[in-house]
Amino acid sequence: MKYCSSLSLSAAFLTAAVLLISSPSVAAVTHVVVETNDQCPTVTTTTICYLSFHDAVINAIAGDSIEIRPGTHTVANETLNKSVSIYGIETSRTIFNGGGSGTILTISGVTNPSMSIRNITFFSANVGIAVQNSSSLVIRNNLFEVGTGSTAITTSGSLATSVFNNTFYLNGSGIVSNDANLNIINNIFYQSTSSTAISSNVSLSSIKNNLFFGGTIGPPLITTVTTTPFSSDPNFTTANGNISTLDPSFVFIGANDITQLDFHLLASSPCITAGDTSVGFNNTGNLSGTDIGAYGGQSDRIPFIVSNVSGVVSASSGTITDTITLSWSPNNAYSTKGYNVYYGKTSGQAPGGSYTGTDAVVSGVTRTSPIDVDTATSVVLTGLTTTAATPAKPVLFTPQPRNEGLLLSWAAVPGATSYIINYSLSSAPTLTFPPITVTNATSYTLSGLVNGELYTISITAEAQSPYYLAVTAYDLSSTAGDPGVQDESRYSEELVLYVGVPGISPPSDPVQGLPEKLVPYPNLPNTGCFIATAAYGSRDAFAVKVLREFRDRHLQTNAPGRSFVRWYYSFSPAAAQYLNEHPGLKPFVRAALDPVVSLVLVITRAPSLALAVAAMLLIAPTALLARRKRSLRAHHPEGYPS
Repeated sequence: MKYCSSLSLSAAFLTAAVLLISSPSVAAVTHVVVETNDQCPTVTTTTICYLSFHDAVINAIAGDSIEIRPGTHTVANETLNKSVSIYGIETSRTIFNGGGSGTILTISGVTNPSMSIRNITFFSANVGIAVQNSSSLVIRNNLFEVGTGSTAITTSGSLATSVFNNTFYLNGSGIVSNDANLNIINNIFYQSTSSTAISSNVSLSSIKNNLFFGGTIGPPLITTVTTTPFSSDPNFTTANGNISTLDPSFVFIGANDITQLDFHLLASSPCITAGDTSVGFNNTGNLSGTDIGAYGGQSDRIPFIVSNVSGVVSASSGTITDTITLSWSPNNAYSTKGYNVYYGKTSGQAPGGSYTGTDAVVSGVTRTSPIDVDTATSVVLTGLTTTAATPAKPVLFTPQPRNEGLLLSWAAVPGATSYIINYSLSSAPTLTFPPITVTNATSYTLSGLVNGELYTISITAEAQSPYYLAVTAYDLSSTAGDPGVQDESRYSEELVLYVGVPGISPPSDPVQGLPEKLVPYPNLPNTGCFIATAAYGSRDAFAVKVLREFRDRHLQTNAPGRSFVRWYYSFSPAAAQYLNEHPGLKPFVRAALDPVVSLVLVITRAPSLALAVAAMLLIAPTALLARRKRSLRAHHPEGYPS
């Protein structure tokens, strides 16, 4: 965001003075951090948008908050020394990536009981969060996967730091601290065999209702009554509600891609309602208590995205396809209550888009989008609109030659869902090749063609009735319409399916193309293999293009012309090489070709007699070069002179 002001310096001072006189305090501002500018909300007096976390930090003042939009944000060695809260919208996909080294975020010298860091995934760094000489900081509902040789949280010289409802996954160390006043409540420590959950001087009474799975829970307590390891102290589980050795039963872990990990809880999890309610009851899932882990207590209230959405188009009766069967993988979190199916005739995930379908019939009832399917993981949509407008006639551009192929391109036709390419040999137009269907593109390379053979190509456009579909999961209630914000997951990946009989356009005007090699043969470094190319210095020279067009349109369309082209190809590489080795001859060859080029321009549409004359004029200079070549060989049998 560009933040500009047209106030003069004196006006700025006057404005500031008025604000100081009339306002007892400065209103807090939310600094929104996003990845791309088009995600920025409207800038107001209380909301400012930045494209990096660093910019938001340096511009924030005490009392502000920084909202992190979903995405992977590169955050490395960032220091925050003012009481500013930081929160993500959706924990699982709001990621601070430290790049594998350093400390992601350092909180230094901050004293504020309302400051918190919540709903963020800390990933790949030496240290996730370092708290130094600060107090009353709350770290809650975050995910930590900084690395098996790294530490998630460190504290030193700090008071009353609270670590509530976080999930620590395969870190070298969970919490390392020399501070006695540290509250560690309702966290999950899922560790490798060599990991340690807590290394701290903290009192045992401050470690409550955590689950420890794998690795070591912690070293002996140093400053308390006992020096017994945490797990051996009878108060560790009986009085403090901690759980050890039980698997927390996450929905899905083990993937290499952190965005695929789902740390929500299965129905079998021992963490459900096993938390300490003093830090707040669940606001999703089981509302009668507090779950342990990042999705317990005051979590982000957004279910994980629905995956593996697929669809099949079929006919409900007759032969017209008007039915879509949609299915998806279940969201196995115990807090998931059902699914909403969104559909419409245009993309609902394009900027400004929405799913506004109104015609789908489910179980005999017409349902507008979204459709609540309860706990089902599939739905059949019938009665869909099967008619589509006939698309306009396509415009096919002149093909670009490729070795044994032709690069085709055409103008996009509004409403077209696919294009059909039809082609044949120009010499045998009734013997067509199998048509080729192209979707979501305006170019295609025909391959497997024969160099030197002329092909005739045309395309038609097809338009079918499209349906754009997505699925969301919801918690608590079936109220829909706010995906990715509260109680409903963001949209699944959008699926586009087509129903009905396609409308077919008139065919484009036919074009012709000649496949040919684009590299010299035999190899002539930095030269062309044709005489005209060598004479004019480039295959893109105007004269060369004119002669090539004459070849394609007139010589290749008849047997005598094709014979001439084959004869020309048989000796032109050697002649072109000779011409490049003797550049002094190029002006004479150009002088001989210029009248031919001019004549070709005039007679492109002239009668056949004029075309025959033009062909003879084309042959003349090449014949002269051939005669010159034979003469040189006769006088210099040891090779061409240099």
